[in-house]
Amino acid sequence: PVLDDHERCGMDTNEILGVINQFVEHDQARVIVLANTDKLGAGSRAIPFESMREKVIGRVFTIMPDAASALHAFLSELEAECAKILRPRSDAILRIFQRAGYQNLRQLRQALLDFSDLWRCLPYLPARVAGARAFWDRLVTDLVALSIERRAGGVDNAALSEIGRRC
Repeated sequence: PVLDDHERCGMDTNEILGVINQFVEHDQARVIVLANTDKLGAGSRAIPFESMREKVIGRVFTIMPDAASALHAFLSELEAECAKILRPRSDAILRIFQRAGYQNLRQLRQALLDFSDLWRCLPYLPARVAGARAFWDRLVTDLVALSIERRAGGVDNAALSEIGRRC
């Protein structure tokens, strides 16, 4: 069995570990648990996850996202002209993603989709803007940073409104 998003489950961690133990000890099954252990909730009677984990879970692997490969794949999903603007700025996009520290590839993908949405709103650009590298550099970095922070909860609607008022 594979248990995914264990940290989002409403069950008490001890109950889930009991179910895993049942599979492993009594059914001789191999169980894969996908979870962010930093976000595991503790129930009212919970035994600390780390001490229970040692008794129930045999091996622990830390998996880190490959943001560069993911970015390449996400860019291939976009319309060609939009990707043409983003591709030369891949290194900057990756630096923003890594600096944010969330390591959530869904946020990276959504930031690119947010830029794509904006791109579709710009069917006509004056020639002086369309070829201005500095304009695109700033637009891409600002939009990617805001999108990632917005989706992570670091920037709320009130903060975005305040930014809009200042500009």
